[in-house]
Amino acid sequence: MAEKEILLWDERGRGFPALVRYGPHLFLSGSDGYRDPATEELDFSLIYKPIEQCHNAFSRIRRRLERAGMTGDCVMRVLHFTSGQEWSLKRMAVWPDYFGEVGHSEAVAWGAQAKMADFNAITAMAIGLTRGVPRHVVVPQPRRGQSARLVRAGDFLYAFGVGGYTNPFTGEEVPIDAPDAFRRQHFNNFETLRSFMDEVPAPLSDFVRLDAGFRRNVEDARAFRACTKELFGGRIPFAHFALPLGELANRLIQLGGIAVAPGVDKEVYWSPDDPDIAETVRAGELVFLSSLPGNRDPESGEVMRELCADKRGQARQALRCLAAALTRAGTDMDRMLSLEVYLRDIYFEDEFIEVAKDVFGSDCPAIGVAGAELEEGIEVQLVGVAGVS
Repeated sequence: MAEKEILLWDERGRGFPALVRYGPHLFLSGSDGYRDPATEELDFSLIYKPIEQCHNAFSRIRRRLERAGMTGDCVMRVLHFTSGQEWSLKRMAVWPDYFGEVGHSEAVAWGAQAKMADFNAITAMAIGLTRGVPRHVVVPQPRRGQSARLVRAGDFLYAFGVGGYTNPFTGEEVPIDAPDAFRRQHFNNFETLRSFMDEVPAPLSDFVRLDAGFRRNVEDARAFRACTKELFGGRIPFAHFALPLGELANRLIQLGGIAVAPGVDKEVYWSPDDPDIAETVRAGELVFLSSLPGNRDPESGEVMRELCADKRGQARQALRCLAAALTRAGTDMDRMLSLEVYLRDIYFEDEFIEVAKDVFGSDCPAIGVAGAELEEGIEVQLVGVAGVS
């Protein structure tokens, strides 16, 4: 069994790791574009300069790996939370500068527009693998400066974030204003992922985590869960988050994630309040957690109305839900490796981190924070990865 190692602490002295290692797995905290990586001060010359901010965010990721004796081509998957999606291809075009000419072609991306602090244009969260783990590109990048579509490395398959505008098998296009557009694009999303997985071959049920960002309001999160249950026999057999994350060009959904490689066992732990939805999934040496809201009881799942609009209270409650979910999966908070934090109010970030440090103590995971329009009554929502116990 691997041991959790903190290789590097947050550059701004906030008391949580910038880089965590667990066996061959690497987890990096969020990297903001509007701070100078050399000084960590706000760089006001970067206002309205998103691509320059991408250089900052990605160079910090590479710098962290280099300080730990590794290289930028260890990166396997990057989540991009941005102020806009119209420059997404330009964002990807700078990847070779930081993740390597070969390395960037062996990594995958997922991205969505989010609520950003001040003039920050990008927050990038990354996971990686040490270079001793062989990589096999199953579905390659379309061209240089774009990510691969599906990569096999170690125990997992890493899938690019796909839209649902076009069905890959029939060529049918579904505009965002078409009749029943959400359900039809949702189907196309999974058909695109299926087209990738067929190359392995592996079924869609081998996914252990799927990330879904939406263009529209919180009702889409409910629609996503309903449509996904229809596709998977009435259940959602993988950890997931489903968040409204702003403009996605001609897409209503952006969907990407991680699946087990053939021959790797997957064990699902179902949610106690909704036994048709995976709360956690254990695969290899990792435990993947579905999104955990800060306004619910960790055992019954009942909404705690007294926490309405109480950001600090919901921060603590979400962490209680996290601890309970880890216990049900046979692990604990000390094994938490990476924590993604979604906030209705992005300016609550520093306060959340103080609460998290109080709960985790010296065993904090890597932390990344993004702003999102959460479902009604939710101020804080958590997603993460832990090690097995």
